[in-house]
Amino acid sequence: MRLASLRAGWLVAVALLLPACRSMSRATPHVSGVADTVFYVSARARAEGRDSREPAPTLEFGMAVMQRHRGTPDDRGLGRDIMDSVLLDSARFVEQLRTRLQAQRAPLDLAVLYVHGMGTSLHEAWQYTAAASVQSGTQVPWIVFCWPVSGTGVSRPQPHAFFTAGYHRDAAMADSAGAAFALAFSVVRTAVPSTQLVVVSHSMGGKLVGRALHEDSTLRGGLEQAPLRALVFAIPDVNAQAFNDTLAPALRSTATRRVMYVTRNDRAMMIARRINGTPRAGLRSDDDWRAPDSALVETVDVTNAATTEGWFQSRFGSHHAIKRKTGLLVDLVVIVGAQRDATCRSRGGFGEADADGIWRLQRVVPTTSDLLACPAMYTGAPR
Repeated sequence: MRLASLRAGWLVAVALLLPACRSMSRATPHVSGVADTVFYVSARARAEGRDSREPAPTLEFGMAVMQRHRGTPDDRGLGRDIMDSVLLDSARFVEQLRTRLQAQRAPLDLAVLYVHGMGTSLHEAWQYTAAASVQSGTQVPWIVFCWPVSGTGVSRPQPHAFFTAGYHRDAAMADSAGAAFALAFSVVRTAVPSTQLVVVSHSMGGKLVGRALHEDSTLRGGLEQAPLRALVFAIPDVNAQAFNDTLAPALRSTATRRVMYVTRNDRAMMIARRINGTPRAGLRSDDDWRAPDSALVETVDVTNAATTEGWFQSRFGSHHAIKRKTGLLVDLVVIVGAQRDATCRSRGGFGEADADGIWRLQRVVPTTSDLLACPAMYTGAPR
């Protein structure tokens, strides 16, 4: 047992530190005249002006402006420097977000509310969200809900959790942050009607969102009356059986479209599988893994989808960061968000369906205009 714990701890330390490895080349200049802005709602307390890993007594609303680096071999233009951030009260936040949404034209008349995973600082949440937004190839507004995670994947060893205390702490926080998420969600929905809102959770963020929607009857009831355009779980770090048997049926009426992205090669999820001792919904590599009922959730395999991984990341990275998953992000916004039918993934060789109904994205990514030219519109999963 101790050997298994040591092995899991070593793997966690390696796998979760790998994404932090930066290109060894020197800093590159900014892309002239290009800036990215994300909206954010933070549930993280401030300590001497800096975000902490403790819950805040009230939510913080704001906007963050970032400037892009020119691409290097390993970051492929994903690097961001924070140039400015603006604190807003909730009324001003709603006003700014509503104005931004009104600038969108159908079928991209939507906003994405993104819930990050474990080990993500407030500033990383801003930077990663900006990068993910650009990777989608569209200008739709993104809002990130920043919950109080540890800000690092590895923490000081504890007697019961060698090198995995950070994971366990963030998992406990995901279970307790539902009330803050529900409050943030209610403010966002004041600006963005449910019919134009796509809620996306990544990794352990799926645990937070799934639990909140399942256990908060007020939140779930409101969505059953006015369903989301889409509810998306991107590589969810959630018990696979619980997802299939409990979450998927319970969340059926909360969104017009429910989608789960899965993969076979995510090293961080492999570690989560070892730590928990149970298959994870987002990791397809287990022999006993099974997809949820297709009438409840649309499953998309992104193992071979296009990414921005450079030479180092493709060989030694965790394959976990959503900001690098170009194919997933394009599918998320241009197919799911723009309400295109799943069969539109066949356009330009972007995706193909397995015999069991699971879609597999390919490395080729057609242009946004080409995918939007697909006339087939999503009409709902069969019941």
